[in-house]
Amino acid sequence: MPSYKVHAVFGFLFVVVIIFLLYFYDLINLNAKILFYIPAILVFALLPDLDSGSSIIRRSILTLLILIFIGSSIMFFMTHDIMYIAPITIIIILNIIIKLSKHRGLMHNIITGIILASPLLVIDWGVALAAFFAYFSHLLLDGKLI
Repeated sequence: MPSYKVHAVFGFLFVVVIIFLLYFYDLINLNAKILFYIPAILVFALLPDLDSGSSIIRRSILTLLILIFIGSSIMFFMTHDIMYIAPITIIIILNIIIKLSKHRGLMHNIITGIILASPLLVIDWGVALAAFFAYFSHLLLDGKLI
């Protein structure tokens, strides 16, 4: 199976092509929220391997998730902006999925990608779409589309 580097690069290029096509046909507006695209793409391109104890995303994401959860919680309570609920929701869903699945199980599923990307709709539908296509690119490389 491809390495995390291949998944990250392929996911990034795959999504950039799709976003460019959507922008070219005036189906998406690239606004100030473009800064959310790159982290969403890179994380979601690696996310299906979160259920593997030896994956790079699993080893590195725990600390990041804790920091994001704390930061998002603080920002939500300070601003009451629902946008900060999206990362918290994704983290809760991820914890449930990880506890219930084995490697290449529930995490390697298109429906899981849709569920995980959908909270990003409160930020921007383009960010959610980019995250989903990054997730999809991982499944495409692993041959797990069915």
